[in-house]
Amino acid sequence: MKYTKKNILAQINKEIIELSKLTRIVKGTLNKVCSKNASGTQREIFQLTYKVENNKTKTVYIKKNKIEDTKIYIANYQKSRDIINNILLLNIELLKLID
Repeated sequence: MKYTKKNILAQINKEIIELSKLTRIVKGTLNKVCSKNASGTQREIFQLTYKVENNKTKTVYIKKNKIEDTKIYIANYQKSRDIINNILLLNIELLKLID
């Protein structure tokens, strides 16, 4: 496909609009942990682990009613990465054009 400056800029704007729709974003991993409570009953606990500065790992517990939301937020993070990658590739094509 032959890229034109106008075409590339239109595609970049389209990607930016898609990125702006992703307002709920979380970078991390959702894990299910089985544990026993004080009475010996086994229960499931959900944890979100994520990295902060100095590559330190943090963990927060996620309530059962927030599990689906958390999964959506994590999926949105991946979508945002894909969109940003597309924008980067389009910017490279823009730089390759001869004015």
